[in-house]
Formats: sequence, structure tokens, C-alpha cells
Amino acid sequence: MPEQRKIIFRLSRYEGRTNMEIAEALGLSVRTVERHIYLALADLKKVLKSYLPVE
Repeated sequence: MPEQRKIIFRLSRYEGRTNMEIAEALGLSVRTVERHIYLALADLKKVLKSYLPVE
């Protein structure tokens, strides 16, 4: 996962910041932050898929 995506995901999930707060802090648009979070979750899902029970 790219470093910026990791940073955005950590700020969102571990520090509880809003997308607007993240966007302002990093000089990005809110839409870019939303996209990074979406892609981070998709990356994690791919990695964890083999560890999760089959649905």
C-alpha cells in the first residue's frame, strides 16, 4: 500500500479524524481522501481474504 494511503487510513481509522480534517491537513481534496480510504479497505480485504471464513 502506498505511504500516503497508509497515512490517510491511519488518520481516519486510528485517530478518528474526519475526511475534511485529513484533506485540510494534507492539502488534498475530500474526494481524494475518500478514494484513498476506499482503496485502502479494498487492499486490506484482498490481503485478509485468505484468513477469513468463506461466506
